[in-house]
Amino acid sequence: YAIGKKGCLTPQIAPTHEFATHAEMRQMPPVKIAAPADRDGRDARWDSHRAQRREDLVDATLRAIRRHGGSPSMDEIAEIAGTSKTVLYRYFDDQAGLYSAVAQRIDTTILERTLQTVNDIGDPPQRLAAMVSDYLDLLESDPEIYRFLEKKTLLDGRSVEYPTRELMSAISDVLSALFASNRDQPTTPMLMAGIISLMRTSADQWLQSRGTEHAVPRDEFARDLTAVLWSGASGIPR
Repeated sequence: YAIGKKGCLTPQIAPTHEFATHAEMRQMPPVKIAAPADRDGRDARWDSHRAQRREDLVDATLRAIRRHGGSPSMDEIAEIAGTSKTVLYRYFDDQAGLYSAVAQRIDTTILERTLQTVNDIGDPPQRLAAMVSDYLDLLESDPEIYRFLEKKTLLDGRSVEYPTRELMSAISDVLSALFASNRDQPTTPMLMAGIISLMRTSADQWLQSRGTEHAVPRDEFARDLTAVLWSGASGIPR
């Protein structure tokens, strides 16, 4: 197999004979060389420009969320980006496309931070504690981004999965390794999903309690949440 233009594997046909001799080649009909694909440097530059422009617009969306809260309008996003809604739709088709691009950026940030955190710690319980603390720190430092992803008001009723399957799978792998669980056990992915759901739901309640009489210091909540997660993980098949 070989990698095609779009990164897909394409079958290669093995030759059925050895190289032809010079005499045999003279008897062969002339070979017609196919014209190169209609793509030049300008196309590549445009692809690069489009990708960069999308990243810039995601940056602008994040700034709009931090300024206007977790439910910014497309007009507010366009204003922060210094452009129009027409341009936003040109690069993202619709609100769902923009939401998904922002979600992908945040997913990448969460996963990178998680891996950096757990890779530097050997003791599993301490690794889990650091992972929980880092996640809470991310929510506490950027709560409106979290609300944007959870409320999904930009979608205007459209259905978009979040957390994405890619993020859930990646975090599940991290937790499976941390708990030394049997990844071949059919229930393991389900149990990891349950642990992630417990962590997210508890963190959401903690975040909503901030500024109220029921507020709990982050370190105290992180300690108790880690204890619950580690205790529950003790029943996972290994």
